[in-house]
Amino acid sequence: MSGGGSMPPEMYLVDDQVASDWTGRPVGTIRRWGLEGRLTKHVIGPHKVRYDIRELTPWDSSNGPMKAPPKPQHAAAA
Repeated sequence: MSGGGSMPPEMYLVDDQVASDWTGRPVGTIRRWGLEGRLTKHVIGPHKVRYDIRELTPWDSSNGPMKAPPKPQHAAAA
């Protein structure tokens, strides 16, 4: 790609297995983080959820697997 154009957002979306491999975390952890709102879930069809790889930290031998993202802050109930 030339000219410095940006990639479409869907090019950054990966399934839970790729997210797991990338971060060094189990698939179940990736799914839980999505349910907790720690990761943005992109629903692309029935039973098809993707995660933005730009939100994920790659596994690194010096740092280990990705640390848990912070839980989102929710407004207090009125």
